[in-house]
Amino acid sequence: SLALCREIGDKAGVASSQGHLGNVARSQGDYGRATALYTVSLALFRELEGRRGIAESLQRLAGVAAAQGQSERAARLFGVAEAIREAIGAALPPVERADHDRDVAAVRAQLDEATFAAVWAEGRAMTMEQAIAYAVGDSETPHTP
Repeated sequence: SLALCREIGDKAGVASSQGHLGNVARSQGDYGRATALYTVSLALFRELEGRRGIAESLQRLAGVAAAQGQSERAARLFGVAEAIREAIGAALPPVERADHDRDVAAVRAQLDEATFAAVWAEGRAMTMEQAIAYAVGDSETPHTP
């Protein structure tokens, strides 16, 4: 799929394919590769101004952070992904619900409720550009308005 999308110049298809390959890498426990693939996907969706794809990429990066025990980072990224989905009226696809709920539950279990709520709210308050910078490591901490 990735090769065909590249061949025909389908940037959205390339972005989606990168994300799906990231899912495979994550399922194999290769978090570094998953992060790299999700980051490429995020950058392409950003170029395309594809907010649904941006939200999906941020959510996937949150899942990797959760799997690596980076609970506050994960909660922020889950928060911003949720806010973007709400803003564009794009519900979480049912096929992703179980993984999402499992990841969020793991993050909640690693943080006290006040910390979880605070960092989730920080994520929800981020602009899309702040969220992207935070997700790709251009910003260690979020800068909310």
